[in-house]
Amino acid sequence: MVKKHYRMFCFFSLMIVAIAGCDSTKNNNDANNFQLTITAVPTTLRIGEFSAITATLNNVDTSVATGTSTTTTTPVVGYPVTFTITQNTSKCALTVVNGITDSFGKAVAIYQAGSIAGIDTLQASIDRGQAAQASIIVSLSPTPTPTP
Repeated sequence: MVKKHYRMFCFFSLMIVAIAGCDSTKNNNDANNFQLTITAVPTTLRIGEFSAITATLNNVDTSVATGTSTTTTTPVVGYPVTFTITQNTSKCALTVVNGITDSFGKAVAIYQAGSIAGIDTLQASIDRGQAAQASIIVSLSPTPTPTP
């Protein structure tokens, strides 16, 4: 009797493993599923002006069921993002406000245009190798001072 129950237990355990292995969904935290983007708002500035830099890290999960492909995008929370300046033509500055992704998968930095016209390039990257870049154009004319 004990052998029969043991065989039944082994059989059902094997079935559970086999069914779990048939899931066609990718591993939802696989590095290959991560998608990193970066945005700068605004992207054209005068010398000395500021731009908000936002890196967004999402997990893009694709599953196939009954011949239909479904893609789900979920923010990756609590993940470190590194911001760097890869081209600093204007002599700009970059200040990281939050280098860890929040509940929306966003990490934030503030860019300040330097004193020379040109194009600056910023990069957001994560330790899994993904990186994204944004460029900001800086013009010579300073921000006008308001007159009373």
